[in-house]
Amino acid sequence: LYFIISASKYVLALVEKIEASGISIAPSYEEYLKLAIVFHSEQGENGRGLYHRVCSLDSKYDSKDCDIQFDKVSKRDYTRCTKGTLLHLMKKYNVI
Repeated sequence: LYFIISASKYVLALVEKIEASGISIAPSYEEYLKLAIVFHSEQGENGRGLYHRVCSLDSKYDSKDCDIQFDKVSKRDYTRCTKGTLLHLMKKYNVI
């Protein structure tokens, strides 16, 4: 049985899974940056809220820093990280 869902709904489902786990998947700056790129490249400006939702699980979360990082990524238009990167981080930190 196969289901076809839009990329945005798929990313949202992954974010909900991360939130349900309560596990930070971006404890390092490198991972934090990759998440900004993932959410911007997959969702554009709509990814900002998802980025905050995932980053807020980390004890170092600061909403202002999160916005600054997302703004930097959006200005540079990075695209090298995708939902595959998000899945990799989820596996790395045992969310899935």
